[in-house]
Amino acid sequence: MVEELVSIIICVYNGEKYIESCLKSVLAQTYPNIEAIVVDDGSTDRTSSIVKNFPGIKYIYQENKGVAEARNTGLKYCNGDYIAWLDADDLYLPEKVEEQVNFLRKYKDIDCVYNDIFLIDVHDNVVKKLKSDYDDLNQNDFLAQLLFRQVIPCMASTMYRKKCFEGLRIDPCMKYAEDYWMCVQLAQRFKFGYLRKALYKYRRHDSNLTNNKAKQEEMEIKVVKQLGVEKIKRIIEESSYPEHEKLLLLSKIFIKIMEYAEASKALEKIQFLDPIQCKETLFFKYFYLGNANYLMKEYKKAKYYYQVAIQADPCRAEAYNNLGVTLFNLSGKMEAVRNFNKAIDLRKEYLDPRRNIKSIQTGVDDLKITIRELRDNLMVY
Repeated sequence: MVEELVSIIICVYNGEKYIESCLKSVLAQTYPNIEAIVVDDGSTDRTSSIVKNFPGIKYIYQENKGVAEARNTGLKYCNGDYIAWLDADDLYLPEKVEEQVNFLRKYKDIDCVYNDIFLIDVHDNVVKKLKSDYDDLNQNDFLAQLLFRQVIPCMASTMYRKKCFEGLRIDPCMKYAEDYWMCVQLAQRFKFGYLRKALYKYRRHDSNLTNNKAKQEEMEIKVVKQLGVEKIKRIIEESSYPEHEKLLLLSKIFIKIMEYAEASKALEKIQFLDPIQCKETLFFKYFYLGNANYLMKEYKKAKYYYQVAIQADPCRAEAYNNLGVTLFNLSGKMEAVRNFNKAIDLRKEYLDPRRNIKSIQTGVDDLKITIRELRDNLMVY
């Protein structure tokens, strides 16, 4: 059997600290037919000399143009039947490529395969395993959920059939959200599949580009807004979810793109035939009504909705945090702190209430609500 060629594109800028271990993880792959391409985006450190010590690696140098243009350069020079990315400070597990190729061979209708990952520190120690919050999603449901939040634990770990990038050029104006933009574009045309194995090690350190969380979120909002309200509504309508879940998802996306009044309208339309069976939806309806009203500075209404959400599910830490912020804005400082502490009791790794307590203690009027419900696996920034 002829093994299809896999192109692995590694974009790097001043990556001397980790590029050697990154390339060694590529050469350690159990899959035999690999083309590794390093696109050096204008590095001024020892990156070039380190890469050139690996004779089997294709090395391309360009003036500094940013991540998007570096990836476009990699796509221009790759020849693979499958295309994969690898960030220069991350690592593949040895079976990563083989597992993904076998998955795409088995499931002919799937064009892009993503997987679980290990989060590692600067010393290669595993911090935690990260999984997707979602089970297998059909193409329409994947896109609908993606507009709310990223479905894939780490976009750099995804493998694609080469047809996915035919005619696609990554937009350099999407700095800080290149991965999200690319995923939204591809999800409109191709089907993603989920391989439930940890095959990639994603490194968190101080110089990670995605550590700039505020700018990343700002650009992700821009990506969704570019679709337009009518297209967003159409995408949600074409999903397979029941009507109340469609309304809930639509409202969450509206809050994300700061259409708070539209979000409230969608949430008010959610009806319950049996509230006992709809505990989760009941919580989300009132939690997001709280968020929409808080963001419109309707603090008394927000307080009411958060309290109803807590009645529906008293074990959700994000509702206590947001109620605490609302109470603080209504001059209830002591009660706010009690709610922040309750949130921390429920989720020890939850950062927002800790930051809010610190803001109160230091006299900084910069309290933060949690816009989206908490993931099962929280990423620490």
